[in-house]
Amino acid sequence: MSGCSRKWNPDSQFEEEINNIKIKTKARQNELDDKALRNVINLKSDLFVRIQENDIQDWLLINRTIFPLVAKTFHNSISWEKRKIMFSEFAGYIFGRNSSEHILAQKRDFGIHFVCNSTEITSFEF
Repeated sequence: MSGCSRKWNPDSQFEEEINNIKIKTKARQNELDDKALRNVINLKSDLFVRIQENDIQDWLLINRTIFPLVAKTFHNSISWEKRKIMFSEFAGYIFGRNSSEHILAQKRDFGIHFVCNSTEITSFEF
């Protein structure tokens, strides 16, 4: 009768199980990183369309004072402002401030200017 000549070693079995978990975790993280990168690329390519959406424009108007003021003028008793928002702020709004997409967007950030008054956004400059 022949059997396995190796004696069971719980330490080596545990180490092997841990290594398998690490491999699966790394593969899953790579999948998540790839998805986040695709999301950022898609957001960049759809940016002009996305910033026209009402919820994003509402968010910009409500939060406009947190974005740097580039220029300001008055016309017909209305204050007009040109402000700068970073692309990563859009990614943070859409995907969450702690998302992989927001972190990736910060690495290759760029500014977007918008002209607004207290009730409307009239233009964007990329």
